[in-house]
Amino acid sequence: MAGGPRASARPFVDWLAEAVAQRATSWRQLAAEAGVSHAALSALRTGKAARPSMETCYRLATFLRADPWRVLRLAGYDVGPAPQVDVGDPELDLMFHGLLELAPEERELVKEFVRFAFARAAARRRRRAEA
Repeated sequence: MAGGPRASARPFVDWLAEAVAQRATSWRQLAAEAGVSHAALSALRTGKAARPSMETCYRLATFLRADPWRVLRLAGYDVGPAPQVDVGDPELDLMFHGLLELAPEERELVKEFVRFAFARAAARRRRRAEA
């Protein structure tokens, strides 16, 4: 559908347009401040892209202090309901938000470690259940 965002991106584009208007800024300035590609946002606005990447959603949600689950749903991702999580550990919270500052290859290392930690914890739970 030329001339406008595709149906899956429309709610996201409308939400972002409202954020741009409320901040009295430009799309280009918002992209720069949030650390996302202006070209990617432009492609969404013009309908050349179906939806933003999950990383773009997270960066914008963090910058605009919006619920990331809501932003992902607006962008057309099927993420289900937001989990009820009370981290309670400020260091862990800072680490989570700091992940967005890492380069993609650095994030891969973090994901690999987290997968390892999850597998280790699952094995420990299985051993306890069998005992």
